[in-house]
Amino acid sequence: MLLIFDLDDTLIDTTNSIIPVKLKIALDCIIQAGCPVIDYEKILKKLLFINRQSGSSKEALENFFKNRPQSEKSKYFSLACASVYSDLPAGLPVKPQKDAIKILNELAFSHTLAVVSHGEEKQQLAKLEKAGIDCRLFSIIVVTASEDKGPFYKQIFDQFKFEPRQVIVCGDRVARDLLPANKLGFFTVHMRQGRGKNMPSSPEVDYSITKLAEIKKIIQKVAHE
Repeated sequence: MLLIFDLDDTLIDTTNSIIPVKLKIALDCIIQAGCPVIDYEKILKKLLFINRQSGSSKEALENFFKNRPQSEKSKYFSLACASVYSDLPAGLPVKPQKDAIKILNELAFSHTLAVVSHGEEKQQLAKLEKAGIDCRLFSIIVVTASEDKGPFYKQIFDQFKFEPRQVIVCGDRVARDLLPANKLGFFTVHMRQGRGKNMPSSPEVDYSITKLAEIKKIIQKVAHE
């Protein structure tokens, strides 16, 4: 089968191991640039709380600046976003999802693996490396700036010549990762981690998991349909 994985919060623990650090860096950056902050610890705690309720880091920063003067957003929002989406700090640890390395190694023996990730290529590849995930396990890795993954799923599907019901796409974001796959007739697996942990279920999603290891049973079931 062809197994296509998202990266953030599907193969690696982005929400818990990366985003809080990057948001702190963003806050430090705008403070250094002159953004007034009276109680640093209180503001940082508030930003991290807002992030847990938001669909992305950019959305978290949007919501953070909603509660501050418009003049501050005009001056510091772009700077904060640039800090969040800049290269990973050299010493920042990146954690794979539980048993991800073991599971990917097992799956690679009998399936074709791919990654389609939204983001900046250099940073996304660095995440894989820091997490200890061997890029050679994947027949193709696509990093796209576009949030529409549909065309990239189609390109991979055409390249490897599988039937639609021989393809499984696994990701944490229903709208970004799974709905485009559903439209192509692929099986979809909602990884309920990170941003996708509290997302409502959707009739377009075939399966839902909380641990990557659960996908092995789904693969067995799909293979016999």
